[in-house]
Amino acid sequence: MVWKRYLFHVDQDGPVAELKPELTIALAVIALVSASAWRLAKFNIDTRQTSGFLGLPTPANGLFWASLLLGALGVWTTEVPGSTGIAGIVNELLSAPVALLALSIVMAVLMLSEIPLPSLKFQHFKWRGNEVIYLLLGIGAVLVVLYGMLAVPLILVLYVLSPLWAKLFPKAV
Repeated sequence: MVWKRYLFHVDQDGPVAELKPELTIALAVIALVSASAWRLAKFNIDTRQTSGFLGLPTPANGLFWASLLLGALGVWTTEVPGSTGIAGIVNELLSAPVALLALSIVMAVLMLSEIPLPSLKFQHFKWRGNEVIYLLLGIGAVLVVLYGMLAVPLILVLYVLSPLWAKLFPKAV
């Protein structure tokens, strides 16, 4: 079948067939672009997203991917214990098309999810009611000082998990 030649790389030693890297990366890009467009359209008509977000904001997704690439290129990274391990993980991830596809699907699902995420806009500057924002900013600043550009993906993980640790702070009455 001719189409297999364009979609799959067939191993000569056996029946193992895997997606060609070019196709895998193209699918990852299509997933991210489609989810981003859908997310932006949904955000523009959703009236529930006035004080926070439902799902990962598209700019945060873009920042995540840009920071991975810049971190892999060594742009604004620091040499502290653990940074070479993070850089190694990023380089391995960016060189594995199937891992890129899996991560892009995870990011697409996060963008289209209904997970309530905080907006980083302050209504006031008091601690009460802004605990999550202050903690994200503080932990984020420490991570940036330690890891430079490689801190951005770590901060994004903290941001996505923030609804869980926001439960530690009771709502102001």
